[in-house]
Order: sequence, then structure tokens, then C-alpha cells
Amino acid sequence: MLNHKNTSIYSKINKSILLGLTLFLVNFSSYAEFTQFDASYTARFDKFKAKSKMSLRQNTETGLYTYTTYTKPKGIAKIFGSIKESLIFNLNQNSVIPKKYSHNSRSDNINIDYDWLAKKVSSKTEDGSEELELKGTELDLLSLQMQLTRDLKNKSLKPTYSVIKDNAVKIYTVTELGEDTFKLGDDTYKTIKIQQQRKGSSRRSVLQFAPDLNFILVKMQQFKGDKQRASFNLYAYKNLGVVKVKNIATEHLEPKSVTLPEAKQIMPTAEDR
Repeated sequence: MLNHKNTSIYSKINKSILLGLTLFLVNFSSYAEFTQFDASYTARFDKFKAKSKMSLRQNTETGLYTYTTYTKPKGIAKIFGSIKESLIFNLNQNSVIPKKYSHNSRSDNINIDYDWLAKKVSSKTEDGSEELELKGTELDLLSLQMQLTRDLKNKSLKPTYSVIKDNAVKIYTVTELGEDTFKLGDDTYKTIKIQQQRKGSSRRSVLQFAPDLNFILVKMQQFKGDKQRASFNLYAYKNLGVVKVKNIATEHLEPKSVTLPEAKQIMPTAEDR
């Protein structure tokens, strides 16, 4: 029987953990390209279980990427509904340039639209909307993960990142913790571990990325204090390769055509989604 306490707990999951679980998995094949992929994850939060599917595709006409995530609760938690997110973005050298982000669930609907030429971004949530100024370093929750993975591959991880969340810019700190291993099927992969934590939050997330799998995220653990609250593990991954693009959407590369201040991007904890 699902009591009020369990309902309250899962409500937090719908707004935080499951969203966080869908986000950490972008891979790269070269300096200027992402590798298309399909990936599947199992997730657990206390007694609740879920599965997540993520995919990355590139448009052969424009060069724009579409990154989508879909998280579906299992068992009695199905009554809380699924979570869908999507991001359209471009890549300029080592910088992810987001164009449009959306999140849809039973409890939240979020839309972020970037206008790099006007240096403005429109952010809309259930609580209202705001027009924010773009300085060239702002990301959303999905493009943040893509930037983070790229920085790991290039050994250029930054201590702080900035993201548009709740109609405002939030700051996250990121710390590299060293190496570990992860078992996928019959194979064991070396991983790079990092810790991410939003400034002012008591929660922290420890993430593991596998260099031999294009730096895809293979494991996530979320803690509050010393207690683990959530876990997230890769169980299937398919590399779909790089496509040949006919035209590059250069109009979306505007942020890197101007002189920018020192980058401050951000890293969201799963709790803050």
C-alpha cells in the first residue's frame, strides 16, 4: 500500500532523482563531433525502481544534435508517470551551444529557448517565466552534461559550471576524485570519478565515466551526508557512429564569435532538477 509518506518521497524523485538519472551520458569521437548512441540504465531510489533510455542523434542537413531522455518508473511507482527531456544543440570547437531545452513530466513542464544573436534566453517553468542575459557560458541541465563529458575527455574539467534552472543561473562545483572500475556484461572498464555539488546544497553526486566507452556515464550515486539515497547504472550501450553532415548550422555558433569572460558553467546535483 502506498502511504502518504511514500507518495511524498516519490514526489521528490519525480522532481529530482529520476530527472538527474536521465542526464549524465554524452560521448565523443573527435575534437569537433559527438558519437551518436543509444544507452539504457537501471535506477533505484530507496524502494523505488526505474529505467532510463537516452539517445543522441545528429541531423545530416544542419549538423544540429538532438539529445533525448526518457525515464519510466517501475512497479507501483508507475502511477507517478514518466519523464521526458530533450535538447537541440550545436558544437563549436570544445563548447556545447544549446538552442532549445524542454522537460515534461506530470509535475513539471520546463522550456528554455536560447537566442545567441540577441544574447538573451527565455526560461519558462510552472512558476512563471524570465528573460535572462546570456554571457556565453550558460548551459541547461542536459547541455551541462555534454559539456562536462567533453571537458573530461579533453582533461579540461572546470571547478565550477553555470546552468539555467528555476528561471535563474545556479552554480555547481565539480571535483575529480580519481579512477575506479565498472563491470558491464563480461567486461570491466576503467572509469574516472568526479563529485558534483550545487553551492548551498547538502546533497552530492559521485559519477563514473568510462574513457573506453567514449566517456559515457556508467554509474551515479547520490548522497545526503554519508547516506546513499540513489544509484544509477548502465546496462546496455550501442555506439551508432558519426554521420556525414552536409551543412553546418553556423548561426548557432554565435557565442564563440565574441570575447567572453572566464567560463563559469555549472553542474547540477540530481536533487535540483
